[in-house]
Amino acid sequence: MSKTLYSKNDLSSKLKLSVSTIDNKIKDGELKYYKIGKSVRFDDDMITEFLRNQTGNKVVNGVQNEKS
Repeated sequence: MSKTLYSKNDLSSKLKLSVSTIDNKIKDGELKYYKIGKSVRFDDDMITEFLRNQTGNKVVNGVQNEKS
């Protein structure tokens, strides 16, 4: 089963965050990533976990729902 991997630019567009903010979240350990050579990549699970930790809300299919 293959996973979709996103670059920093992909993630920046997807989350409406600047690349420098993504860099800061990586540096602070708030955003997990794969290191591939000199590049970093993110999968959907890493993005979902990051959003859950940032918002405290449940995220389903990229959509935030209020906590039950």
